[in-house]
Amino acid sequence: MNKTNPGNDQTKSRSRRIRREKRSRKYNSDSDCSETARSAGISFGSKSQRTNRTNCTRVTRFLSTSKSIGGILRQLIVNADNQLAKISSRIQQLDTERQNLEREWEEARQEKEQLQALLNILQQSIQEDS
Repeated sequence: MNKTNPGNDQTKSRSRRIRREKRSRKYNSDSDCSETARSAGISFGSKSQRTNRTNCTRVTRFLSTSKSIGGILRQLIVNADNQLAKISSRIQQLDTERQNLEREWEEARQEKEQLQALLNILQQSIQEDS
């Protein structure tokens, strides 16, 4: 009969488990960083499969920088929207003022024509009386 040494099987099993854990730790040490890069849609070509700590730091730095840039861009967009709203409001005010001035100009023109007509009538009556 073949007798297997139960202690030897346990040692082999323990050795395999330790090697598997080491491999798992080796590949999972940067898994958070790789996941962050994947979720952000960042591609490093072949490096995306073999992310090391340097690349992980770069990804983290890139993501924090892009978040900062994104925040700055959002703030600039809000500022631009506010400026556009102010300009639009000012344009409406100026357009209303222009319309008022055109109306006043038309009224002044009509009044001038009436005064001119009255002056002509007055001059004709003076000439007739003389």
